[in-house]
Amino acid sequence: MNGKVLLSVQLPSGTQRFEVRAPLDMTVDEAAPLISQLLSSQTHGLYEARSDAGLMALDAGCAMPGEQLNPNETLFALVEHGVLVDGSRVAVV
Repeated sequence: MNGKVLLSVQLPSGTQRFEVRAPLDMTVDEAAPLISQLLSSQTHGLYEARSDAGLMALDAGCAMPGEQLNPNETLFALVEHGVLVDGSRVAVV
């Protein structure tokens, strides 16, 4: 896993999805705004970055489908608990 988890991040509009590798030692609260900034740059401003962005799990097979991920949890802890795996689908909220 190389200290990172591969996330399939969906825009709030649901029209686009991007693959992002996020460091496992980051909290959701640290990773979500960075992912939001990345999506803004990749969509040339069609998506506006938010400093208060969060992440929601989308996969039906995960431990928390449809729930916003705890902002204080590290991505490592979420992987350890089976909430996230490589390729997990999440949405920026």
